[in-house]
Amino acid sequence: MALAQSIDACMTFAAGILAAYYGWRPVPAGPKHLEWIAWQERWGMPCRIAGVFLIVTSLIQIVAKAS
Repeated sequence: MALAQSIDACMTFAAGILAAYYGWRPVPAGPKHLEWIAWQERWGMPCRIAGVFLIVTSLIQIVAKAS
């Protein structure tokens, strides 16, 4: 059971890192620049909030399991 909880915490942490990356990621240059700007304006803030929430949640799970 402990292994499953550790894997769950690591997956939650990875999802938080990915969401935070997409939230704070600079808009890449290229042919779809305007589409990326529109996506960033719509989903940037929710990704930032969800990313931080998932990272904190996973760290709490890891600390709770260690104690």
